[in-house]
Amino acid sequence: MRDGVAVGRFNKLGMFYVQMQIPVGNKTQDVSLAVDPGSKYDGYAVGTPKGVILKGMAKMPSKVVEKLKHRRQMRRFRRYRKWRRPRRFDNRKRGDYWIAPSQLAKVQFRLKIIRELCKIFPIKRIAVEDVAYNHYAKRGGKYFSTAEIGKTMLYEALGANAELITFKGWQTAEGRERYKIEKTSKKDSVTPESHANDAVAMLCLLYGRNVNSESPFWY
Repeated sequence: MRDGVAVGRFNKLGMFYVQMQIPVGNKTQDVSLAVDPGSKYDGYAVGTPKGVILKGMAKMPSKVVEKLKHRRQMRRFRRYRKWRRPRRFDNRKRGDYWIAPSQLAKVQFRLKIIRELCKIFPIKRIAVEDVAYNHYAKRGGKYFSTAEIGKTMLYEALGANAELITFKGWQTAEGRERYKIEKTSKKDSVTPESHANDAVAMLCLLYGRNVNSESPFWY
């Protein structure tokens, strides 16, 4: 930065990073991203074969149904204030590929974080813990969970930008035990041991070695 070779920047996640101003060609590191998706919290880890660069934890959007209800009420009040403007339904069609707003908010939030990380790291692979649930057997096959639809939407978006690799939950657990990675039972604890270390375990499985190391932790 002092010599004008690089400049300091902030991304939309509030992270400060240094961007090179000279071309580096193909001399980029082998960087991978691991994501541990959850219902309330997500875990993230960025690393190379030499070690983890960054750990992160994100709180998923909540109370989406209540917010949509409030928006619907405000829209009705606004319509009555404007001399009873007629209702319009042509601008709110669902279409063929519909997903529940609560699940859509989580998918869009994850993609926002991943895309911002891909802007500052040359990420080549993205590992995701594949959370599976047999809705047909557990719920009688009457309804199909929109969580599965959201997972499909997420995988399609990730596979278009990098190589997508999935791990099962039991594989992540075995990775934590094999490489002695700490895990806490407190899901709401803002520490790497709550969710980020699950993503670190996937990086270890991805590279076939223990890459866990001291690194910045973001929430």
